[in-house]
Amino acid sequence: MNTELSNLIKNKRIEKGLSQRELAKKINVDNATISRIESGLINKISFDIVSKLSKELDIDFLTLFKSSKYTDEDLWEMANVGSKIYKEYFLLKYLNEEEIKKFSTVQNNMISIDIVKVLDAYKDNKIDKETAIQLIYSCEPIEIGKECIFLSDSGNIRFENPFI
Repeated sequence: MNTELSNLIKNKRIEKGLSQRELAKKINVDNATISRIESGLINKISFDIVSKLSKELDIDFLTLFKSSKYTDEDLWEMANVGSKIYKEYFLLKYLNEEEIKKFSTVQNNMISIDIVKVLDAYKDNKIDKETAIQLIYSCEPIEIGKECIFLSDSGNIRFENPFI
């Protein structure tokens, strides 16, 4: 039974003045799903529903994600960080392997570029703007509504979504 998730959803829904049926309709699920979530019968809601509830109820995505019993490893896996071969190839055309290692981290046996390391290097004038952009491009943000969340071992970074 997930009381943390159920209390969070129920309190926010009531705060917004929505019935379970109204919330269900807004996020395109049946009202029994909302009832089961608020009763604590659903421990781990789908990524899609987390995203929709986050947006509809103005709940921080990562807070809701963690309340739904997902781990940081689940988030990395869902984002599929660093797994696109063409991006690695694309980067290698512009940067040497040693330079990439400075900004890399390993998650789930995959190499990914850590945005915090990239931003720190740019701030410290260790890399130029073009290199920073190429590296940030490879970080693969998770787009949630008006925000982009970049995953990092040093702490997740949020930006206003430039792709909307």
